[in-house]
Amino acid sequence: MSGREKVRLTLGIAFGALCAVFAVLNVGDVKVNWIVGSGSTPLIIVIVLWFLIGMATDRILVVRARRRGRRPPATQARRPPNGGS
Repeated sequence: MSGREKVRLTLGIAFGALCAVFAVLNVGDVKVNWIVGSGSTPLIIVIVLWFLIGMATDRILVVRARRRGRRPPATQARRPPNGGS
C-alpha cells in the first residue's frame, strides 16, 4: 500500500468516525411537518434525508448541464478577455 493510499484510508476512517459521532449525538426526536402530515422523527433521519435530496439535486443539474453541452458553473474554464490567443 502506497503512502497516498494510507493517507486516503486514514482520512476515510476519520471521516467515518466523525459521521458516526455526529449521528449518535443527533438521535433526539424533532417535530417535522411533512407534506402529508406531521410527526416526530429522529434528527439524524431528517439530516440524512436532506443530504440525499441535495446530492440528487446536484446530480440532476450536472447531468442536465452536460446534456446541453455546458459545464456546471463551478468547473467552467475562464477565458481571457481578448479571445484566447
